[in-house]
Amino acid sequence: MTSARAWLVILAVAAGGGCGPRRPELAAVEGTVTLDGRPLAHGIISFEAEGRRPATARIVDGRIVEATTYRPGDGVPTGRHRVAVTAREQAAAAAPADPGQATIASAGAMAGKLLLPSRYTDPATSGLTVTIAAEPNRIDLQLATKPP
Repeated sequence: MTSARAWLVILAVAAGGGCGPRRPELAAVEGTVTLDGRPLAHGIISFEAEGRRPATARIVDGRIVEATTYRPGDGVPTGRHRVAVTAREQAAAAAPADPGQATIASAGAMAGKLLLPSRYTDPATSGLTVTIAAEPNRIDLQLATKPP
């Protein structure tokens, strides 16, 4: 009887081991971001879908790269997303005298002047939406300084 009970416990633990929340299907995203027809030099794109973990991608020389949800470059959950774009001037990086102060010094990078209209920094006001499909996705965001 003890042996049978031990097997039941082992089976219950094994069956419940992989029953956590299932991650959504992720898909690759590439494309471009322009402001007034010119490639945006750098920035961050946020993808937000209700009930899903947000994803981000970097903007490098106007190209969308490294779309990430859980691990770098793993993609964006499929479905419809509201989108935000943020780009700020990059502060000159000075080497801190005290290495323990590096995090404080690097925080200044987020405080640089905003390079695009603030409406784009919030998915609720950006007016940008995308639908991510299962296959690789191409997104071309054309931002404008003045509203249409």
